[in-house]
Amino acid sequence: WDSVVNVATLGLNTLWKQDVMLLIESMKPQTILELGSGTGTLTFALANNFPKAKITAMDISVQYLSIAQQRSNAMGMKNISFVRGDAQTPSQFLPSNYFPNIILSSYLMKYLDNEIFVADAAKLMNRDSILITHEIAYPNDALMQFLYNNHVRFLSGVLSFNPLWKDLAVEMESIFINN
Repeated sequence: WDSVVNVATLGLNTLWKQDVMLLIESMKPQTILELGSGTGTLTFALANNFPKAKITAMDISVQYLSIAQQRSNAMGMKNISFVRGDAQTPSQFLPSNYFPNIILSSYLMKYLDNEIFVADAAKLMNRDSILITHEIAYPNDALMQFLYNNHVRFLSGVLSFNPLWKDLAVEMESIFINN
């Protein structure tokens, strides 16, 4: 998955995550909730950059969480816990007294009912909490739309040849191209 994201974003994903790290650094977080943590790429960067913080990585995919847990064990990460849960309603999967300093999500908003998500995330927040979403926006410029759409179509075609990514390939155009 990590390599697919890097190809799909033409390597910009790494730069975007560095920007997120810089933003979070100034906050000196004690607890971070990462929604849609996937295989743990951002999770491990958070754990390395903020070794005193307690990181909770939540994803709906058992397969991704299993991969992330295996990677975490192999790296000896001690400040990460993994929770299977739906990012739309994260409070339902966490203790009622859990209030992270930072709630972070990447590329999720297009999949969620934003009103439900924000209302539920608010249940996890106190006056010191912040919600950060990291998203890909559809371009407004006609030339950029043309390039973006063809990039997504190309990636969809390439991914369709791999049985592991065939389902994603089928969904890509409807998810990422604004019709």
